Amino acid sequence: MQNTNLESISFSDLLTKSQGQGENNFSNLTLSELNYLDLKLKDLCLNFDPFNPINLKNYALTIDGLGLTLSLKNPFEFSNKLLRMLDQIEAGLKARSH
Repeated sequence: MQNTNLESISFSDLLTKSQGQGENNFSNLTLSELNYLDLKLKDLCLNFDPFNPINLKNYALTIDGLGLTLSLKNPFEFSNKLLRMLDQIEAGLKARSH
């Protein structure tokens, strides 16, 4: 899956590919897949407020796919987990750019 057409990537397939021993292992993903996931997470960070989830239905599949649905009960935990995922992805992108 090196030359990945982003339109053919299923978000759930990406998440399945990145799963390893219950934790996200983003090192399995190609550069284009990491970029795509990075965009999805940044969109979630910018447009979804876990303290006031009025637009939850717009992001429910993404949140569920990331395994964050239960964390919605505690917005601080949700934010922390999401930011840790984003850090992992950005570290992977940085490592591959050198």
